Amino acid sequence: MKDYIDENEIQNSKLLKKLEGINLSTNITYIVGLSVFLTFLFLKSEKTRVIDQLNDVPFAENREKLDHVPIMSNKLLILALAIAIKANLESLSTLLSLNNSEQNTLDIKASRNSLIASILGFVSAIIVFINLSNASQINLDTILINPIAFL
Repeated sequence: MKDYIDENEIQNSKLLKKLEGINLSTNITYIVGLSVFLTFLFLKSEKTRVIDQLNDVPFAENREKLDHVPIMSNKLLILALAIAIKANLESLSTLLSLNNSEQNTLDIKASRNSLIASILGFVSAIIVFINLSNASQINLDTILINPIAFL
């Protein structure tokens, strides 16, 4: 009976750990989704301003300026990627701490690759943040060519 309880506790522990990972992934997805939505709002606003200029009408003048949105959106993405890096680092650390008989080399490689991807995304987002921080000194149109640059 005690073996059954121990196995059940182990199974529950694994399920709780899996649920924790799903919750974390869901939260990261919410943050990224909000970042994408804010970028969409900014691009729609910019589109309206350009159309107004083309048609020589002042409709967009009455709208709130969203010039601060790209940096806000980028900061959200940086936050999401920092959380992902931490989670991937913990996952890799856990896998590496297992004894040799329990280690799965494919899981370790996948975890390492996820960590590397998160780090590369983070570095990319930091570079975009630097560009956006200097946006007052550079032509914003060069950034607008690549809307993904805001993310």
